[in-house]
Amino acid sequence: MSRDIQLKERWEQLVNLLSNQFSQGEDLDLDAIIYLIGVQELGKVHQSFEKDEKLNLMHIAICRLLEPYG
Repeated sequence: MSRDIQLKERWEQLVNLLSNQFSQGEDLDLDAIIYLIGVQELGKVHQSFEKDEKLNLMHIAICRLLEPYG
């Protein structure tokens, strides 16, 4: 099995897991997953955020995801 196919299958498994846990089964999109990563990195899971704060959380997540690449 090629690496691309394995990666796609693992991604689909992750999307299904997160969708079942956070959105009652509706598939989460990439923005939603990035937002969840930002909330996790901030450590304030049970807090409501305004629109600009959500964008900042997404920025935190993207920085965290790209950190290994310099």
